[in-house]
Amino acid sequence: MSLKYYPNNSSFRYCSHLNSPLILEGRWKVALVEAFLSSSSPSHELLYISSNICDDSIIEGRKESFLRRLSPNSPGQWKAVIQSPHYIDVKMNEILDIDLYVKTESGDWASFLDEATTVTLHLKAFPFL
Repeated sequence: MSLKYYPNNSSFRYCSHLNSPLILEGRWKVALVEAFLSSSSPSHELLYISSNICDDSIIEGRKESFLRRLSPNSPGQWKAVIQSPHYIDVKMNEILDIDLYVKTESGDWASFLDEATTVTLHLKAFPFL
């Protein structure tokens, strides 16, 4: 359980600890395929989800390990099942911890997220078959 290792996890910044290292041989890519985020406050902010395992991208003039930008479905609700995910290079060959960060368009932490956050990542060997 990640809270055992990372008691300061929050809905907008957290680390998931794997039971054993994930060893990736060759070139791999990662994509965000599902996301469910919510807030009790009625925010209309665009959210940017980043991770420590993917290569950097430049979006809105910032260089970060972006996975995806999400628009709210309704005030305080960001829900997405992504049918055509955008895959990004994985920058490490051994993964034990996966950090996820959720920020606003201005680059601030999405600290208004105060309910459970769920994301699903998909890793795929490259070239795709």
